[in-house]
Amino acid sequence: MPDCELRARALRGARREGARAADPRRTGGVERRVLQPGRRPVPALVRPRHSRRRDGGCDPVHARRAAQGAGGLPSHRQRHRRRGRVHAHQRRRAAGGGRPHDARRACDRDRRSLGARLRRRPEAEASIHSTPPISAVFLVNPASGNGVTGRRWPELAHRAAGLGLSGETLLSERPGHLTELAERAAREGAGVVVAVGGDGTLNEVANGLVRAGGSTELATIPLGTGMDFVRTYGIPNRFEDAVRTALSARTRSIDVGRVSYRTSSGEDAERYLVNVGSVGMSAAVAQRANGMSKALGGKATFFYALTRVFLEWENTVIDVELDGERRSARMHDVIVANGQYHGGAMWLAPEARPDDGLFDVLMIGDVTKLDFATTAPKLYRGRHLSHPKVDLERARVVAVDAAEQLPIELDGEQVGTTPARFEVVPGALRVRVPA
Repeated sequence: MPDCELRARALRGARREGARAADPRRTGGVERRVLQPGRRPVPALVRPRHSRRRDGGCDPVHARRAAQGAGGLPSHRQRHRRRGRVHAHQRRRAAGGGRPHDARRACDRDRRSLGARLRRRPEAEASIHSTPPISAVFLVNPASGNGVTGRRWPELAHRAAGLGLSGETLLSERPGHLTELAERAAREGAGVVVAVGGDGTLNEVANGLVRAGGSTELATIPLGTGMDFVRTYGIPNRFEDAVRTALSARTRSIDVGRVSYRTSSGEDAERYLVNVGSVGMSAAVAQRANGMSKALGGKATFFYALTRVFLEWENTVIDVELDGERRSARMHDVIVANGQYHGGAMWLAPEARPDDGLFDVLMIGDVTKLDFATTAPKLYRGRHLSHPKVDLERARVVAVDAAEQLPIELDGEQVGTTPARFEVVPGALRVRVPA
């Protein structure tokens, strides 16, 4: 039966029974019997409802889109266009432009993808994928980072293994324990020892490796509050990047400092310095900071401790001997630097080189509290060396003493008091740094 006759028959039946007939343009011309409550069945034209399957077929439910896609039925947009009402967003989509910012977003995506392609050069990808996995000994200070390191380490160890860095994990149980563990690992032939923590952790591990001698290499994953050592060498703070540095970095032999001093019990002791040591107010600040919670982070903790000690500190006469040349003056601080950064990102020795066989010795004279307060912000930018009361010298051997016992700190740890002697040990430590 032709479609026109079907439509006329349906309309006549609908008028006769008071029902509304289906429009064959919408339904597709399939004759069905429609049941309406309280009325007789009325013949109507109803299109089966379909939906497209993933394989290209159709299932019952919603076939309008299929018919529209095939050109059989007018779409919502087409009906409105016939009536002269086409919404702005429909005009844009019909023109292929989408939202107003789609072109800009597409441009940004292209730019980002281009940047990614430039960063992923063949030689870089080859070096990453060709890096063999390494078995190392992880020396972890669980108390580092205000206890965060210990809580996160199981999950971080799994992530490191996924990147190719795995091995035995040894946890510190007391101060100085990591030195014993590092020395034992080096004597047993470990190729790479990874210090997991902050500057204090790295100092303990380095002490054990230097005492053991040999060719064991030191890598570091910075997870503590004080991370001044890694700034000098450009070792990244991000965990994955630090692991990749440990895997594919080059090895650099650096100097360390052999330091003799007096303990709080009055005994003579010796320890190795890796980054920076100081005598005077800086050591008192380190002592105060180590007794505080590190929940605010290393920089904020150190700055707060600096403020508290600064208000109470009084300059004193300090005797300094540089390679046999003696000088004595009223001083605020004596800083002996092998690296460049100290005290939570203070750029104290911007010209220091950890492999030149020399210490950079920074002597801060009899500065007033106002002088120090106005100069302190410059310490973080390395612009304090022009101050008239700041003197920079270089030496292989530095001796420091005073009439009263002054505190000494090494790599952020307060270890004892004066008299103290610092001596360079050239190339004593092999460190993995970015290539």
